[in-house]
Amino acid sequence: MESLTVFYSAGFRFVLASILIYGIMKIKKMSLDLSPVAMRIYLYAGFFSFLVPFGLVYWGEQYVNSGMASVLFAVYPFCVAIVAYYRLSEEILNKTKLIGMIIGFGGILVIFFRQFGNQV
Repeated sequence: MESLTVFYSAGFRFVLASILIYGIMKIKKMSLDLSPVAMRIYLYAGFFSFLVPFGLVYWGEQYVNSGMASVLFAVYPFCVAIVAYYRLSEEILNKTKLIGMIIGFGGILVIFFRQFGNQV
């Protein structure tokens, strides 16, 4: 995989996942909305939820170890929660969700603590 660019590697991962999800949708007889509005939402969500964060993580992992990359990426749920709080009025950041994010982040810290070395 060293010969592949970081964005190609990330893209390949999501193309495979998309094919799998589409297959599951067909098995469950679920339809996919292909209206112009839906397509715009898909493109917007794909760009900001997948291309930007995962592309940057793949690119950044060239320069930091996997432990640091995991910790940095574990911040993502907090970023999503903040954006959802301001942009989605029906999405409430309750105590259970916050505790879940903190436990998840803490678990990543515990798992990769020894790898930090002089990077922190």
